Amino acid sequence: MVTLKQDRANVHSNFKGGLQTLTPVEPELFPRRATRIYDPPNGRDVAFACHDHEGNYYYCKDDRNGRPVRAAEIIFTRLADWLGIRTANWSIIEHENDLFFGSRNELSSAGHFNTGNFLTTSQTNEIGQPSHFPGEHLARLRAFDFFIDNPDRSLNNFLLVRDGSFSRICAIDFAAASIDRLGSDRFPVAGDPTVAVGKLLAGIHGAFAHSAVEMVDRIAAIPPEIFKRLVHDVPDEWLSQEKKGGLDAVWGSPGFHARLASLRSKLKNGTLV
Repeated sequence: MVTLKQDRANVHSNFKGGLQTLTPVEPELFPRRATRIYDPPNGRDVAFACHDHEGNYYYCKDDRNGRPVRAAEIIFTRLADWLGIRTANWSIIEHENDLFFGSRNELSSAGHFNTGNFLTTSQTNEIGQPSHFPGEHLARLRAFDFFIDNPDRSLNNFLLVRDGSFSRICAIDFAAASIDRLGSDRFPVAGDPTVAVGKLLAGIHGAFAHSAVEMVDRIAAIPPEIFKRLVHDVPDEWLSQEKKGGLDAVWGSPGFHARLASLRSKLKNGTLV
């Protein structure tokens, strides 16, 4: 039996250099119980903060204003991870017989300052030349955000995690992305934070259009059955079976491939960063 992780490795073996890291285990899909509840911090989709039974601190999201926030978070967070984009740790959180998407708090306020400072400072390698990191990584993330029509990638939606002597950028918050536009030709527009921040970071670290296009190729290489697995793992309370079936039909459809072709073209000609 081929696992989701093996499928991911097989797809990425087709790309030069492959992935730097692969998630060693599939995410925990069984709910964690909230034990202590706190008032929500700033964040339009955060219902509350909590500690779980192991003492981990989470920001918990529910569906607001008719938007399927929880489904978008779990589908696109897992899809990003599958594509080689590091994401923050998360869990399904249970509280008062309801389920929430929980994003685990990883950083102090000083950590958030360090992330912003890192992102807005040009990086060089050991011999003083412009570094490919984080420019290439940010280009791939921009392409992914454009693909999922996520208009809300601000500087606050990154985490900088230290891994020994290396720095790794994690993307958080896919709540504003749309699960309904994967077969359309709609993308974030000028004035959206994703576009504005994308231009800012490309100016600092380089646009790396080839890396952005590579991400589009990675998305195109994902078989429909892989996406179907991600969708059907979503709790039924968050996404109906009818809606799941509709998403199954979109991946690999003519509209889906037309969206990818349009995105490639816009990334190459500079219409998008």
